[in-house]
Amino acid sequence: MTAPADKGKKAKTDTDVGEENEQIDGALVLSIERLQEIQDELEKVNEEASDKVLEVEQKYSEIRRPVYLRRCDIIKTIPDFWLTAFLSHPLLSELLTEEDQKDVQVLGIC
Repeated sequence: MTAPADKGKKAKTDTDVGEENEQIDGALVLSIERLQEIQDELEKVNEEASDKVLEVEQKYSEIRRPVYLRRCDIIKTIPDFWLTAFLSHPLLSELLTEEDQKDVQVLGIC
């Protein structure tokens, strides 16, 4: 048995469905455009933040430089400091070959 047709409703035509889809598509496009505007704004803020972070990093790199130099002067007075440090590390000690160990000794890095 079929249900009686609702006399107050009219059946949707292809035109009605097309107009409804256009409204949905238009609203969707508008929402996507607004999202893109917000994303562009966010990217601008992130770019500014990156610039500021870089400025701060550069400033403190300059402040750290004399400290690193003083540390290096002390390290130079300790024979085979870096070789000992590398060989004392649980992972690095397994990776360093005898050739690597000789190279580290010669480099005398700080």
